[in-house]
Amino acid sequence: MALITRIEKVQVVHHGPPEDCTLLMNKDLSTPFSVAMHIGELLMTRSVVALVNGEPWDMHKPFTEDCELQFLHFKDDQPDIPNQVFWRSCSFILGSILERAFKEEIHVELCSFPRPNG
Repeated sequence: MALITRIEKVQVVHHGPPEDCTLLMNKDLSTPFSVAMHIGELLMTRSVVALVNGEPWDMHKPFTEDCELQFLHFKDDQPDIPNQVFWRSCSFILGSILERAFKEEIHVELCSFPRPNG
């Protein structure tokens, strides 16, 4: 019984289409993707990144506290954050491919300004 812990709940307030709503989700388990699954399939399939308390948040990163949530996609009026996520992901993928393709022959280093923090 000591190994079985109680799952804590967090309150997630969703702002945006199709409607504003509040959901109780599992702390450290539920993600923005989980919330999108509860709300609707279109939101689940087109969302690129979430804003949790105003900060960009990976769609599969678990919630750690009560929060406000908004989903972003490429057809938003201001798609700046989804575009940044897309290009950053592309640069990491391209760097990994180049590093594996050239192995020891050519040194590959990710260069960007400002420096990546991840």
